[in-house]
Amino acid sequence: MHPLDHSAERLIRLPEVLTLTGLPKSTFYNMVRQGRFPKPQKMGRISFWRMSDVNRFISDPSSYASIPSQNKEGSPSATRGSFVLERTSAEDSRA
Repeated sequence: MHPLDHSAERLIRLPEVLTLTGLPKSTFYNMVRQGRFPKPQKMGRISFWRMSDVNRFISDPSSYASIPSQNKEGSPSATRGSFVLERTSAEDSRA
């Protein structure tokens, strides 16, 4: 990269990120919160994303996935937010 060429580190705002990725805003923010999309750079209250990070995500979305994205029975994504209550033997005898 040429010393005066800063195109790889161009900073972009949310509307452009959403256009480039095609993600809905709520999905996008969930992915950022889960560590599955690069976190923004902050300048005061304004959030920016590095164009190079967004391009890397677009070319390989799984490179930012911190949560396994399996859709089989019993996988984390299939059971996220659910739980199972198990009875103890003492509770079984009372039922």
